Amino acid sequence: MYWIAIFIYFLLIGSAFWLERLLKWKFNIPKKREYTKRFNKQQTVIESLIFVVFLFGCILASITVEKNGVQNPINPIPSHLWMALLIMVIGGYRGYMIRRFAGHSNEHIMEFAFAVWSPILIVIAYHATVAFF
Repeated sequence: MYWIAIFIYFLLIGSAFWLERLLKWKFNIPKKREYTKRFNKQQTVIESLIFVVFLFGCILASITVEKNGVQNPINPIPSHLWMALLIMVIGGYRGYMIRRFAGHSNEHIMEFAFAVWSPILIVIAYHATVAFF
């Protein structure tokens, strides 16, 4: 049965490559990205704070406490959803920064598209893993 999960993983990875190719073709985005501006100190601090908040949430989701003989997580949101939300927030933030500093480029569309598509891939991959392994 694990072959079905592996096939689903290949479909998910293929869909990400297909989405990138489609966006580059549709919006005339060059193969090599033009926006290479590094984040300034303030943007790096904001992104680091985002990582810390989501890391803290993920750690709390993995810690359980016993209450009346039942193991309950401190944070009821599962770790895979924290990871999906992290990718969505970071991708959205980077897309916003590209749009702000390189408004002439359509590269922000790729960041926003992957900010939406990657969490969906994570949730599907998690459920495929649980179902077939």
